[in-house]
Amino acid sequence: MTYRPPVVNITNDDPKPCENKTIFQGFEWYLPVNIPQLIRDARNDVLKNKLMTHWTNLTLLLPELKALGITSIWIPPACKAGNPMDNGYAIYDLYDLGEFDAKGSVATKWGTKQELQALCREAQRLGMAVIFDAIFNHRAAADGTEEVKAVRVDSRHRTKELDKSSLTIEAWTKFNYDARDGKYSQLKYNKDHFSGIDWDNKTRQKSIYKIVGVRPDGSKRGWAQDVGKSENGNYDYLMCANVDYGNANVREDVKNWGRWFSHELPGVRGTRLDAIKHYSAGFQKEFIDYVKRAADADGSNYFFVGEYWSRNSLALSKHMDKTFGGQLHMFDVGLMYNFHEISNGRVRDLRRVFSGSLVELQPKRAVTFVTNHDTQETQSLAAPVEPWFIPHAYALILLRRSGHPCVFWGDVFGTSGPHPRPPACGGRLMRLVKARQLFAYGVQKDHFSTSMSITRDLFVGKDTSCIAWQRQWQHSTHGPISLVVLVSISWSWKKKKVMVPKECAGQVFTDLMGFSWSGVQIDKDGFGEFVVGPRNITVWTWRDAPGRSEVDTMVYPGEPPWQPPLLSRLELGDTPTL
Repeated sequence: MTYRPPVVNITNDDPKPCENKTIFQGFEWYLPVNIPQLIRDARNDVLKNKLMTHWTNLTLLLPELKALGITSIWIPPACKAGNPMDNGYAIYDLYDLGEFDAKGSVATKWGTKQELQALCREAQRLGMAVIFDAIFNHRAAADGTEEVKAVRVDSRHRTKELDKSSLTIEAWTKFNYDARDGKYSQLKYNKDHFSGIDWDNKTRQKSIYKIVGVRPDGSKRGWAQDVGKSENGNYDYLMCANVDYGNANVREDVKNWGRWFSHELPGVRGTRLDAIKHYSAGFQKEFIDYVKRAADADGSNYFFVGEYWSRNSLALSKHMDKTFGGQLHMFDVGLMYNFHEISNGRVRDLRRVFSGSLVELQPKRAVTFVTNHDTQETQSLAAPVEPWFIPHAYALILLRRSGHPCVFWGDVFGTSGPHPRPPACGGRLMRLVKARQLFAYGVQKDHFSTSMSITRDLFVGKDTSCIAWQRQWQHSTHGPISLVVLVSISWSWKKKKVMVPKECAGQVFTDLMGFSWSGVQIDKDGFGEFVVGPRNITVWTWRDAPGRSEVDTMVYPGEPPWQPPLLSRLELGDTPTL
């Protein structure tokens, strides 16, 4: 029987034995509004091409993702945006999850609130967690304008005012939320609730305007001071109407939303805080504390991850400790840039792959990733990892002990848009996720310094182009399970001699990725010589290890056109009922 420790929570640091946790980012930037899928009509056994919303598509995918080793899913922003085609980052109304007829549609781009609730219920049934993408720093697509006192500031240094006295501008700061008509929240946002805007409708001039004056409590208005300051002097303002968390009514409204949505969507067990260097860190801590108390009796296991886009991992680590006291995870931006630069040939020493990464400093709270919606080609933060290196990068985040890995939709199912990509690794990426679920446990031993060159059969000393590591643990019925991973950026074949537990003597190890056809027999002392091809990876474990049959032939999502195989096998009526 395959050993599967029970899922306990989202994070990897539970003191009890538990299954490795893996996040799946359930979207990419260029996903269409509706996705065509082949559905079998149970009444007449005919395949029909049916358009599905993204929420319904994800709901149908969840059982397979769960079986493949995914334990939580990060969904795209679910709140109503400025138009029905928007991915949700140009947020209009926190309290509209696809329920009210506003901004051109009842549904968001991803679907209706009812469909979202079905997704969350299915995740809860499967023991999976939903991570909600929360956009707090701005509002977009206001319902009206009003006169506002403001000063222009230098876009490259927001503390430098360009006007000697305040201007009266016409700002898009009125948010009436008429379609919702006070349901869930009575607060209608206006100029008192924002600190900046980037458009004067009176003069038709685009600039960054800081709103001035005093708040209702008598405090002076202006940029928040507990934000990122290493760029632009003060990076409170990012876009649209900048929310002012110095206003007590705003703070209470957003905190109440945190309690409200956690009860509206019971499958949600985590929140991604978008763009956290662009609004008050003090409020973020206040919000986290509030939601952990309000979520449920087990709020200590509620997962928060912040997106702070910076390569300065030391500063991020200090921010995590000093400001959040261990309650917030952060994305490892530095490691992602290392992957980008290695894949493009700008860094040639693979031993330095974790240099300057957040996971080096915060092994339990760094969320590691290879690609996301912001780093795709044509995006403002574009830093794509070249296709040949994607399996290398995923092996480094999925099969090692440190970090909390996140797998990107586009690397599993492919991407659309101006630079489309097919699924990574020829559909074998999910073998690494499954290997993480089954085998990547126990102690870790690194082999980052020496290797053998097969082409010359000579010891080459400190090899910068090939690294290896080993994981080993004691299976309750099958004895020691060992996993050996080789990652190479060399143009030559490489091999490494690795010692596994002596109890493995006589076992034959094979590469579960199928990139090496040969087997490696472990000698009487526990040594084996493991190989890897040019610019490739190999992942070795005992040929008869429990669960190997689930991995060795896996190709997911299958043959072109890359339709997830689950959906073509479902027997549903005209309208899926979940």
